[in-house]
Amino acid sequence: MRQVGLILVRLFVMIVGYGTAALVASFFLHFVAWPAIGMDFEEAPWELMGGLFFSIPLIGLFIATAAFFPALVLLAIAEYFRIRNWLFYALAGGGCALGAHAILWSGMSAFQAIDFGDGSPSDRLLLMEPELLLYGVVAGMVGAIAYWLLAGRGAGSWSDDRLSGTD
Repeated sequence: MRQVGLILVRLFVMIVGYGTAALVASFFLHFVAWPAIGMDFEEAPWELMGGLFFSIPLIGLFIATAAFFPALVLLAIAEYFRIRNWLFYALAGGGCALGAHAILWSGMSAFQAIDFGDGSPSDRLLLMEPELLLYGVVAGMVGAIAYWLLAGRGAGSWSDDRLSGTD
């Protein structure tokens, strides 16, 4: 019975960690990636704050949805093999971002093209922009480090012999 309780607590910690990782990745995209690709925030900062309080969780929800299945596989591997290394989680976060990109690419080819202001006709789809793929992978890595801080350092703790009482 104690083992079931440990598994339920671990699942709760993993869910909270995954949600936090998605919010951290969204925060990264809002404050680091978007200004770097030319989306200027010319309005006063206090006017933007209301939109950001809505936008960061919304984009985080999209990130969590798109990366769910790749993350599920990698987190199951980490739990089973008790992988607690931050580098594994960082690389897994980049892999999840690539997996999410592949899922979006296969299912949503109707993304609109984006104009970066370089004067050239914008005939490529939004998902084909290499800058956006790079920022997405880095956001996945940043989010995965946040997951590691909250939940990854205790991966597989539910199956430790010292916790289960079987010496």
